[in-house]
Amino acid sequence: MKKRCIVCTSRESFKLLCAWLPTEISTSSRFFVSRGQINDIDCTQDVIMRHAIPALLIRNAQTTDEDLIGDQYSLIEDILLMSCAPQAFDVEIVAPALEAMLFETQALFDAIFREHATELLKLMGSYDPARALRETGLSIDDIITSLDDAARELMRATPTARAILDGIARLDAKAFEPLRAEGSRLPHPLPQLTPW
Repeated sequence: MKKRCIVCTSRESFKLLCAWLPTEISTSSRFFVSRGQINDIDCTQDVIMRHAIPALLIRNAQTTDEDLIGDQYSLIEDILLMSCAPQAFDVEIVAPALEAMLFETQALFDAIFREHATELLKLMGSYDPARALRETGLSIDDIITSLDDAARELMRATPTARAILDGIARLDAKAFEPLRAEGSRLPHPLPQLTPW
């Protein structure tokens, strides 16, 4: 039985997340990718209602400004609280995007980027990881393919990974009781979601 749903705002974030999450979390989670940041809150609400289990929304902040990130937290929580109990969800905003975790520690940065590992690339990756990846010519798929167990452990040790794992632990610790029994029908149909 699945314990939680995890909603990501991009396919690349989803792939990268699955590359380092511990197996016990991956196997006990149901994953969803929203159709972008504009749709992620609606997707999270629908997932909670449809599956009757709590959901963690992992959102790319698209900024490193702490005030803007705080505003995003407040806005997302306010919107979700309009339709869900606080026990039904948790939000983890990663700045500026989940891919920035690849640039957070020197050991992981060197292990992933090898000959491309320069101080300029590391700086660029801290505020615009998509651009930094384009500069190297590597895709998320290329990086995931090259990962070994040591690199996965280095990924789990990054501040971003620890924050996400803490978010999962917070979500699991909440006393969630669904408004309906799992498997029962909803009073109205929900839009189709694509599980990944």
